[in-house]
Amino acid sequence: GFDGVPSSNYKENSKDLDENLKTLVIEAVKKVGLDKIVDVKPIRMLKSKGCVCEVIKGNALTELFAGEVVAIAIFEDAMLNMTDESQAMLIEGAVSQIYYDFEKDKLTINKPELNVSLGMYRKYGEDYVKTLEASMIAVEQINEQEKERKATEKESKSKKR
Repeated sequence: GFDGVPSSNYKENSKDLDENLKTLVIEAVKKVGLDKIVDVKPIRMLKSKGCVCEVIKGNALTELFAGEVVAIAIFEDAMLNMTDESQAMLIEGAVSQIYYDFEKDKLTINKPELNVSLGMYRKYGEDYVKTLEASMIAVEQINEQEKERKATEKESKSKKR
Protein backbone atom coordinates (compact mmCIF):
# COMPACT_ATOMS: atom_id res chain seq x y z
CA GLY A 1 0.00 0.00 0.00
CA PHE A 2 0.86 3.64 -0.30
CA ASP A 3 0.49 6.28 2.41
CA GLY A 4 -2.99 7.75 2.64
CA VAL A 5 -4.14 6.37 -0.70
CA PRO A 6 -7.44 4.53 -1.07
CA SER A 7 -6.43 1.43 -3.00
CA SER A 8 -9.81 1.26 -4.74
CA ASN A 9 -8.75 4.24 -6.89
CA TYR A 10 -5.70 2.49 -8.38
CA LYS A 11 -4.88 -0.58 -10.40
CA GLU A 12 -1.54 -1.65 -8.93
CA ASN A 13 -1.02 -4.09 -11.77
CA SER A 14 0.80 -1.96 -14.34
CA LYS A 15 -0.35 -4.40 -17.05
CA ASP A 16 -3.61 -2.44 -16.95
CA LEU A 17 -1.81 0.76 -17.98
CA ASP A 18 -1.32 1.72 -21.64
CA GLU A 19 2.07 0.39 -22.88
CA ASN A 20 3.18 3.76 -24.30
CA LEU A 21 2.48 5.50 -20.98
CA LYS A 22 4.39 2.77 -19.11
CA THR A 23 7.32 3.24 -21.47
CA LEU A 24 7.26 7.03 -20.98
CA VAL A 25 7.47 6.59 -17.20
CA ILE A 26 10.29 4.03 -17.42
CA GLU A 27 12.27 6.23 -19.84
CA ALA A 28 11.78 9.38 -17.71
CA VAL A 29 12.96 7.53 -14.59
CA LYS A 30 16.03 6.12 -16.38
CA LYS A 31 16.87 9.51 -17.89
CA VAL A 32 17.48 10.98 -14.43
CA GLY A 33 19.08 7.81 -13.00
CA LEU A 34 16.35 7.08 -10.45
CA ASP A 35 16.00 3.51 -11.73
CA LYS A 36 19.25 2.62 -9.94
CA ILE A 37 18.00 3.99 -6.59
CA VAL A 38 14.24 3.65 -6.32
CA ASP A 39 11.67 1.22 -7.65
CA VAL A 40 9.27 3.51 -9.56
CA LYS A 41 6.06 1.76 -10.61
CA PRO A 42 3.69 3.18 -13.21
CA ILE A 43 0.11 2.45 -12.13
CA ARG A 44 -3.31 3.31 -13.44
CA MET A 45 -5.48 5.83 -11.62
CA LEU A 46 -9.16 5.00 -12.08
CA LYS A 47 -10.53 8.48 -11.28
CA SER A 48 -9.05 11.90 -10.56
CA LYS A 49 -10.00 15.16 -8.92
CA GLY A 50 -7.91 17.22 -11.30
CA CYS A 51 -4.44 15.80 -11.92
CA VAL A 52 -3.52 13.28 -14.59
CA CYS A 53 -0.22 12.30 -12.95
CA GLU A 54 0.32 11.77 -9.23
CA VAL A 55 3.43 10.69 -7.33
CA ILE A 56 2.80 8.39 -4.37
CA LYS A 57 5.47 7.18 -1.94
CA GLY A 58 5.28 3.70 -0.46
CA ASN A 59 4.62 3.42 3.27
CA ALA A 60 6.82 1.81 5.92
CA LEU A 61 5.34 -1.65 5.37
CA THR A 62 5.95 -1.46 1.62
CA GLU A 63 9.55 -0.39 2.24
CA LEU A 64 10.07 -3.23 4.71
CA PHE A 65 9.25 -5.86 2.07
CA ALA A 66 10.14 -4.15 -1.19
CA GLY A 67 12.56 -1.34 -0.36
CA GLU A 68 12.01 2.23 -1.56
CA VAL A 69 8.94 2.18 -3.80
CA VAL A 70 7.24 5.09 -5.53
CA ALA A 71 4.21 4.89 -7.78
CA ILE A 72 3.44 7.27 -10.59
CA ALA A 73 -0.32 7.02 -10.89
CA ILE A 74 -1.67 8.05 -14.28
CA PHE A 75 -5.28 8.90 -15.04
CA GLU A 76 -5.15 7.07 -18.34
CA ASP A 77 -8.55 8.19 -19.66
CA ALA A 78 -7.45 11.84 -19.66
CA MET A 79 -3.79 11.24 -20.50
CA LEU A 80 -4.58 9.33 -23.70
CA ASN A 81 -6.50 12.35 -25.00
CA MET A 82 -3.35 14.48 -24.84
CA THR A 83 -0.56 14.89 -27.37
CA ASP A 84 2.57 12.74 -27.07
CA GLU A 85 4.53 15.88 -26.14
CA SER A 86 2.07 16.77 -23.35
CA GLN A 87 2.14 13.21 -22.01
CA ALA A 88 5.95 13.23 -21.88
CA MET A 89 5.98 16.66 -20.22
CA LEU A 90 3.47 15.67 -17.52
CA ILE A 91 5.31 12.43 -16.74
CA GLU A 92 8.66 14.24 -16.61
CA GLY A 93 7.06 16.74 -14.21
CA ALA A 94 5.89 13.91 -11.96
CA VAL A 95 9.31 12.22 -12.01
CA SER A 96 10.97 15.55 -11.15
CA GLN A 97 9.13 15.50 -7.79
CA ILE A 98 11.06 12.39 -6.69
CA TYR A 99 14.24 13.30 -4.82
CA TYR A 100 16.79 11.07 -3.13
CA ASP A 101 19.14 12.66 -0.59
CA PHE A 102 22.29 10.53 -0.56
CA GLU A 103 23.73 12.23 2.54
CA LYS A 104 20.65 11.40 4.61
CA ASP A 105 19.87 8.20 2.67
CA LYS A 106 16.29 9.41 2.38
CA LEU A 107 13.68 9.47 -0.36
CA THR A 108 11.31 12.44 -0.50
CA ILE A 109 8.51 13.54 -2.77
CA ASN A 110 8.69 17.28 -3.36
CA LYS A 111 5.57 19.30 -3.97
CA PRO A 112 5.71 21.45 -7.11
CA GLU A 113 7.31 24.82 -6.37
CA LEU A 114 4.81 26.86 -8.33
CA ASN A 115 1.16 26.90 -7.40
CA VAL A 116 -0.69 28.55 -10.28
CA SER A 117 -4.44 29.02 -10.14
CA LEU A 118 -6.13 28.46 -13.46
CA GLY A 119 -8.04 31.74 -13.20
CA MET A 120 -4.86 33.78 -12.80
CA TYR A 121 -3.15 31.85 -15.60
CA ARG A 122 -6.09 32.46 -17.94
CA LYS A 123 -6.07 36.17 -17.09
CA TYR A 124 -2.29 36.85 -17.26
CA GLY A 125 -0.83 33.81 -19.02
CA GLU A 126 2.90 33.23 -18.88
CA ASP A 127 3.46 36.67 -17.32
CA TYR A 128 1.84 35.41 -14.12
CA VAL A 129 4.11 32.36 -14.02
CA LYS A 130 7.18 34.57 -14.57
CA THR A 131 5.99 36.90 -11.79
CA LEU A 132 5.57 33.95 -9.41
CA GLU A 133 9.06 32.74 -10.28
CA ALA A 134 10.52 36.23 -9.71
CA SER A 135 8.76 36.46 -6.35
CA MET A 136 10.21 33.09 -5.30
CA ILE A 137 13.71 34.23 -6.29
CA ALA A 138 13.22 37.46 -4.29
CA VAL A 139 12.22 35.47 -1.20
CA GLU A 140 15.25 33.15 -1.64
CA GLN A 141 17.57 36.16 -1.88
CA ILE A 142 16.09 37.79 1.24
CA ASN A 143 16.41 34.54 3.17
CA GLU A 144 20.01 34.14 2.01
CA GLN A 145 20.85 37.73 3.03
CA GLU A 146 19.27 37.14 6.43
CA LYS A 147 21.31 33.96 6.88
CA GLU A 148 24.51 35.83 5.95
CA ARG A 149 23.64 38.70 8.33
CA LYS A 150 23.11 36.27 11.21
CA ALA A 151 26.39 34.47 10.43
CA THR A 152 28.22 37.82 10.43
CA GLU A 153 26.62 38.82 13.75
CA LYS A 154 27.54 35.48 15.28
CA GLU A 155 31.11 35.82 14.01
CA SER A 156 31.49 39.35 15.40
CA LYS A 157 30.08 38.25 18.79
CA SER A 158 32.57 35.40 19.01
CA LYS A 159 35.47 37.78 18.17
CA LYS A 160 34.45 40.12 21.02
CA ARG A 161 34.87 37.33 23.59
